[in-house]
Amino acid sequence: MDKEGPKKMDPRKKSKKCVLCNKRLEESYKKPLCEECTGKILAEEKAAFKSDIRCMIREELQASMASLPQAQPGPSRVPKRPRQTESASSISGESLELLSEGELEDPPVPIEDEKKYYFSSNDIAHLIKAVRETMQIEEDNPPRTIQDEMFGGLRSRRKIMFPVNQTLQQVIIDEWQEPEKRITVPKEIRNRLAFATEDVRLYRETPKVDIQIAKVAKKTLLPFEDTSQLSDPMDKKIDGLMKKAWEATSLTIEANIASTSVARSMTLWLNRLEASIKDRAPREELASCLPLLKMATAFLADASAETVRYGAKTGVLSNSARRALWLKTWAADITSKNKLCAIPFQGEYMFGPVLDKILEKVGDKSKTLPDRQPFRKPSFPKRTRQPPPEVKGKGKTGRWSYPKGGRGAGKRKDGN
Repeated sequence: MDKEGPKKMDPRKKSKKCVLCNKRLEESYKKPLCEECTGKILAEEKAAFKSDIRCMIREELQASMASLPQAQPGPSRVPKRPRQTESASSISGESLELLSEGELEDPPVPIEDEKKYYFSSNDIAHLIKAVRETMQIEEDNPPRTIQDEMFGGLRSRRKIMFPVNQTLQQVIIDEWQEPEKRITVPKEIRNRLAFATEDVRLYRETPKVDIQIAKVAKKTLLPFEDTSQLSDPMDKKIDGLMKKAWEATSLTIEANIASTSVARSMTLWLNRLEASIKDRAPREELASCLPLLKMATAFLADASAETVRYGAKTGVLSNSARRALWLKTWAADITSKNKLCAIPFQGEYMFGPVLDKILEKVGDKSKTLPDRQPFRKPSFPKRTRQPPPEVKGKGKTGRWSYPKGGRGAGKRKDGN
């Protein structure tokens, strides 16, 4: 029988690799994971299994302690508890040792629970419905006709929406009445937005003009900051409006940061309260949590309302800056331009119906901005040099026939 040499691997056949780390495995290795990856997975599962055992033991102890005061003398039936996968009697000795050492702390929060958004979009309809019911907003449900039943399913389904309160709309309109007015923050609100100066300096201070850009706007001998001055009055107007818009934006950021911190803390407080209720905590302990929750809710109510006002101010200031930009090329006096930039804003258009009323007072039926031509010096026709008049009776030998020292003069000297 002939001896067969070593079998050659087919080059077209892919080498076997680990699913996780892509480490090359031997052909005889039958598992999809290498030994290192398998050991890591087993270690993680072991830690999770220990955490589950601790939680189960804690629940069993709390349930047994809660049922002790309710025990009555004499025979009594113990209520059946829901059957679990593992009972307390099946706990290993290692878990009992951990229990005796006092390791009953909450298990570490796995990375999967760290969510970017706490709220689920599937609950939005239920939340909006609850808000509308609390605000006592009645839903309009017109009676359905036979045609609605026949063809109603073909149209798009109407979605439930958040209500817009008239008071909040009036807050926005009030800020739009005086677009260029500087935003005012009450002392009480300023004290609530308590931040360290070094933490909010990034967006609280208005950005300064870079030295390189300042030297382009105005050439100076020494490159100091803020030494440039914009030459055009409307450019100065736009720069001032954008500075005010930055201040309003910084207030919005601070209010939102504070609201987000309080709201996310409130989420954890409510989860702890829910756990205490499930653990049948004393009534006094549950009642002690309510003042903090009410305090946090009141803070969110005030901060969110101020955020609406700051947002309205930022929007109207940016609109005034756009007004100044479009009026820059208008050939009119600077006073008229400033007045138009400061008229109340009503939405939809940069100027709106207020501009129409102003043009009606001017008496322009076409409702266009009157164009004032700049003053120009009167232009006169250029004076052209006229040739001297001809003198009759004199030919080429006359006085005006040739220039001084010319041919005529030479003839007169010769006597011809």
